Amino acid sequence: MVASWMMDAAFEKLFGGNALIGVTAGASGMLEPIMLRSTAKRDTFAWKRGETTASPAELMALNGLTAENLVKRAMELVS
Repeated sequence: MVASWMMDAAFEKLFGGNALIGVTAGASGMLEPIMLRSTAKRDTFAWKRGETTASPAELMALNGLTAENLVKRAMELVS
């Protein structure tokens, strides 16, 4: 199988900027190729654990996947 790689200009158009935050409700490993290719300051927010009795909002908060946390980290990265 031959891999099809995105050209640098197209990658920069999608993922370029001062900071890159990868967010996934799954394992962070799937974001690794993008995060490692980026030259911007970067961080990843990913699912760590879950509770079967929690609401979706509670699960996101438990895993740090909140708007407040994303904004705070983005501001830290660009300052």
